[in-house]
Amino acid sequence: MAARYGRGQALTDRQVHTMLLEMADKLERIRPDEPITTIGRHALLQATTMDPPLLRALRERAPEIDGEQVRRDYAAQLRQSASEAGAPTPVQALTTRVLTLAADNLRPYETIAGHVPGHTVPVCMTDGLRDIVIGRALDTVLTTVRQYTTQDAVRATVRAVLPPVTGNVSDYAAQLRKTEAPA
Repeated sequence: MAARYGRGQALTDRQVHTMLLEMADKLERIRPDEPITTIGRHALLQATTMDPPLLRALRERAPEIDGEQVRRDYAAQLRQSASEAGAPTPVQALTTRVLTLAADNLRPYETIAGHVPGHTVPVCMTDGLRDIVIGRALDTVLTTVRQYTTQDAVRATVRAVLPPVTGNVSDYAAQLRKTEAPA
């Protein structure tokens, strides 16, 4: 059962790449000329994700800070670290985040209480439920994207790669996690 919710290495790498770029954007937007220390690096990493596997991967990829460094300079190092690993396009990375978030948003709907106390019944996936979780995921991910052309491209890509609605909610969530954004 646990394997159903696991991430592949490719998905983890794409998410880490996206988070490195988000961290760099944040450092360049908020007090870019002030210093950041090792403690600030740790705080930035934990503010970016609370997911233990992603946090481990992010710690491995984010450059260390010795002493103190200007935030703008550290942002440049983060961008360099993100670019070293054959990075996906922003649309691919955002599409992956939307699909992963939508799959996570399906978890509460996987089962309902059955007629026998203590037993649950799997819920069938519907177009309406898919549209709700995809819409929520798009709203959440795209709130930080300022360019309308990028937003439109992500929406179009997500709709293009969505698997057809079949089976129950947990099976559909697994399909969403495996869906890849086109190159």
